[in-house]
Amino acid sequence: MDYTAALESHKRALHIRIKQFGEEHPNSAGSYQAIRVTQHSLMDYTAALESAKRALHIRIKQFGEEHPNTADSYHSIGVTQHLLKDYTSALESAKRALHIRIKQFGEEHPNTADSYHNVGATQHSLMHYTAALESKKRALQIRIKQFGEEHPNTTDSYQEIGVTQHSMMDYAADLESQKRALHIRIKQFGEEHPNTADSYHNVGATQHSMMDYTAALESKKRALHIRIKHFGEEHPNTADSYHSIGVTQHSMMDYAAALESQKRALHIRIKQCGEEHPKTAESYHSIGDTQHLLMDYTAALESHKRAFQIRVKLFGEEHPTTIGSSKSVSYLKLQTIPSSMRSSKCNVM
Repeated sequence: MDYTAALESHKRALHIRIKQFGEEHPNSAGSYQAIRVTQHSLMDYTAALESAKRALHIRIKQFGEEHPNTADSYHSIGVTQHLLKDYTSALESAKRALHIRIKQFGEEHPNTADSYHNVGATQHSLMHYTAALESKKRALQIRIKQFGEEHPNTTDSYQEIGVTQHSMMDYAADLESQKRALHIRIKQFGEEHPNTADSYHNVGATQHSMMDYTAALESKKRALHIRIKHFGEEHPNTADSYHSIGVTQHSMMDYAAALESQKRALHIRIKQCGEEHPKTAESYHSIGDTQHLLMDYTAALESHKRAFQIRVKLFGEEHPTTIGSSKSVSYLKLQTIPSSMRSSKCNVM
């Protein structure tokens, strides 16, 4: 879809509606909301937030605080604030939408479930994992009641619950949730669907955390197979699969295979994201770790230096991801110095 052209069309519609009805009309609010959706698709989240807030202002004036359209605006604002990583504001907006939806629709409504889902996602980002799990489970209960077990929205809830269980290091529960999501997706979409690939990827990540590396590798390779079939070799999701496979091969001490997978991920990420991207830095860092264990210290140093340079440029000197790269570079600089030239204390005879 040509989002730029769509944005121009929505802005033109807004201009006409303002001229015909004025700024404070529900139709004008609808245009602001449509503009927000398109700006969101263009990843211009700051502009999207401004448009969503304008729609909210009009809807409060026209309908009041306790109206379903007002709740929709709070919901949209919360989603965008979340993407802007303003999690405190996002949680406030999501909770406001939830409050209105419970009042208007009751506890057992799909829109109420969506709000519980969003509240939980933001609580998770704030690392309030116990609260997040409670919110996500409430969303799941409503979705099962409304749609049944075998519905895409129910699957999303199982997956999101698993994400929080993973962060709480309850890997057994996480694996159960992710496998439930996978089962539903296979039933709904079949084996060869991108959503099924996502579930295989998540199952593999959890199996890796449980140190069941053989099973993890099998799940991750299944995800890779599906992603290559759907997206081709040169897609960011394919790169994520190669990277994740490399991580597991590294843990299995199959360093040669790990290096090959990680280099494939790097190649795609440079092509898709460019040299100056966090995922490109992640790939350089992983490659450096594997080269280090293969005792190719010169190559490992170069890889870690590249990761460090990118992270400094993107995050600054004091960022955790940057500090880790700096330590790796310092250590590897020592490894590349011949042992006879390293400083040591003199033995006193």
